[in-house]
Amino acid sequence: MVFPTLTRKNMKLQKIFCYWMILPVSTQVINEVSNNMLKKLGFDEPSVIEFIDSCYKRYLIISFSKDILLKASLIRTKYRYSYWDSTIIASALKNKCDILYSEDLNSGQEIEEQLKIVNPFK
Repeated sequence: MVFPTLTRKNMKLQKIFCYWMILPVSTQVINEVSNNMLKKLGFDEPSVIEFIDSCYKRYLIISFSKDILLKASLIRTKYRYSYWDSTIIASALKNKCDILYSEDLNSGQEIEEQLKIVNPFK
């Protein structure tokens, strides 16, 4: 992943990405980033294609499965997260992640005694 300007947020993200050899990334995350690139950041379609391609080359991509979608439903019921946030959490749990980095979810919360949500910008 390329960070064109070295903002404080970008430097923190680089440290996280450099730490992990194999970083699992949900297809939902790729969808959200791609959408933000187009809608909010003004990237063109070739840039989004390059981003998607680089994700599949660099990271372990987690696609949705029946198990993940069913687990997401349980997470929504128990923790009151949105549909999309629940699918990201379920994907992380299914792939035995112990940390989920997010600036949007409840930093410090532990899910199912397995997954801790961490805001990398705090």
